[in-house]
Amino acid sequence: MKRVWVLLGVFAAVGIGFEAAGLLADKEHYGGFWNGVPLWDLGFGAVGGAVLALVAKGLLKPRIARSEDDFDARSER
Repeated sequence: MKRVWVLLGVFAAVGIGFEAAGLLADKEHYGGFWNGVPLWDLGFGAVGGAVLALVAKGLLKPRIARSEDDFDARSER
């Protein structure tokens, strides 16, 4: 799971670097090539939603999954 966070951090840093380089170039900033690609926002949103769901499932499943005897052991305390 640590690799996923490292990759996300690297992608964020690269994106911020590209954005800073574009702003420092002193040119008008209208966005990237993706603004001209048809249905880019739909695809990006669908992939982003799937990634969010998978990450949430990966983070929450170990916390939610319990043995069947776990609840009985807690009630006996």
